[in-house]
Amino acid sequence: MIIFIAENLSFSKYLNLDIDMSDGICVRNSRRSLIIHDCIPPQHRQIIFLTEWTNEKDQQAKLNYVYQYLHVQQSNASVPTIDIFQNDLHSYRSF
Repeated sequence: MIIFIAENLSFSKYLNLDIDMSDGICVRNSRRSLIIHDCIPPQHRQIIFLTEWTNEKDQQAKLNYVYQYLHVQQSNASVPTIDIFQNDLHSYRSF
């Protein structure tokens, strides 16, 4: 299992994080999407995704991903959506 966690150490800017896992084979992740965009508030951390290998016959599992990040002034929506009011596993949390 792989866990991807991001921390925004900035005191004033949001952290935009884009992840592309389109090249993965025989893996599934907790976000149920191969393309992820998150916006993490200042001084917060977030579990971005958890992955696990799937058991498919005659297939070798492979996980490749590419990520980009950028600090921005304003918040924007996560894709796929995270229900922070229901305390979703992927909700950001202060530290």
